[in-house]
Amino acid sequence: MLQLVQPLDMETLTRGFEAWLRSWGAADSTIEARIACTVSYIRHAGTRWRDTNQIVQWLARPTLSPWARYTYWAHLNSFFSWTVKAGFVTTSPMQDVRKPRVPKARPRPLTPREVHQLLTTPTRHPHVVTWLQLGLLQGLRVHEAAKLRGEDLTEDTLFVIGKGAKPAELPTHPEIWRIAQSYPRQGLWFPSRNQPALPQGKRSVITAISRHFERAGVVGTSHRCRHTFATRLLREGVNIRVVQDLMRHSALSSTAAYLAVDADERVAAIRLLGA
Repeated sequence: MLQLVQPLDMETLTRGFEAWLRSWGAADSTIEARIACTVSYIRHAGTRWRDTNQIVQWLARPTLSPWARYTYWAHLNSFFSWTVKAGFVTTSPMQDVRKPRVPKARPRPLTPREVHQLLTTPTRHPHVVTWLQLGLLQGLRVHEAAKLRGEDLTEDTLFVIGKGAKPAELPTHPEIWRIAQSYPRQGLWFPSRNQPALPQGKRSVITAISRHFERAGVVGTSHRCRHTFATRLLREGVNIRVVQDLMRHSALSSTAAYLAVDADERVAAIRLLGA
């Protein structure tokens, strides 16, 4: 039985958890995702949020994809580990929740037709096409594109703060440099409407792109643009180590999850071999 050391409210939990995540340098996107998951779970479970059975039932929902189930387990495990370290509870209810299997990642690149549909479908949003191109031609993640500033870009290089707050410089694609001429050379390209000093939030960017996908009749999410970036490089004959570097992956196995191979490429590969 989990023993509660002191009474807790939602604000105390979320503010304390966020401070702990920031103390060891968690990325903003990680903090946002873990706080959102925690709040969603606690609102669902109510006063029984410390109950192992409640966690199991929440993770067992049939509407969750395997990736979502695995990710939510990791978020809750981090949260309850913090509650123990902070002295709020004596033991974590997650110790009796079995870790879900890691789903096998499958490449999901866009087809040329889907890319054409996305880039030509009319949109009222002023930045959707730019966000798509930053993914297709530079391999940027949504949260990386959202924070882009004019001073981050030159005709030759694009500076980006990536996953885990890792800085990187990428070669600038000529089309991205052309697009840059329509944006300010200093300051945020995509400021928040309510707080202009801050960039647009990751969620709002994802929502805008998802709605555009629907209008264009394309299934999937913004991350398919990054899959497309990696797959196109490979199909153009780029060495996989170079693809890994441009994707900014520390492990080649991470890059492999983005690289799709079609039937024609398999046939062509076999025919390269002599008798």
